[in-house]
Amino acid sequence: MKNVWWVGQLENFSNRITVEDIKKECELLELEQQTHKKDAGEYFIFKGQSQNDLQLDFRRSKLAYITNNRSEIWLLMNEIAETINQEHFGFDINKVEVIQYAVYNEQEKSKYDWHIDTTFANDLLWQRKISISIQLSNPNEYEGGELELDGFHYDGVWRDFKDRAKQKGAVTVFPSFMPHRVTEVTKGTRASLAAWITGVKFK
Repeated sequence: MKNVWWVGQLENFSNRITVEDIKKECELLELEQQTHKKDAGEYFIFKGQSQNDLQLDFRRSKLAYITNNRSEIWLLMNEIAETINQEHFGFDINKVEVIQYAVYNEQEKSKYDWHIDTTFANDLLWQRKISISIQLSNPNEYEGGELELDGFHYDGVWRDFKDRAKQKGAVTVFPSFMPHRVTEVTKGTRASLAAWITGVKFK
């Protein structure tokens, strides 16, 4: 790998689809409330968390999924994955697994604590390798709700990461095994789009 994360803008990839186009399609989806608890057999413990923390809610958000794998959004995610993977990661990847629309708001104190997007302990022949996040909200529409990666010490330019990743239309790409989180939204509403790219298991 040349880098452990990449942040850019949607306009770097395609002029066929804009943030407003994505929002328009996503707002037609039926959101469902998702609250998950930690399970000691499935998740790691990060940042000084104890075993007692495993019983606490670690994700509160509303989710929906884009299922049309021939849509412009699927084509966009493929383009992002192929471009950034070739330039920065060099993983063996094959397809977009799923695209998820997520809404975080202050009323529900929405958040997503430290986690990784892939797993190494299963019998499958594939695993998630690349995670993509597209920011759909303006930074002045909410407070909190910051995407954080636990890998800043690998890169000397990490200091402006949060500001860049919070801009409307920001595209953040990182390996799915990198711990990350979305901090609690304390004001307003944050919306984002995420996709996971799979490939044969790491060797």
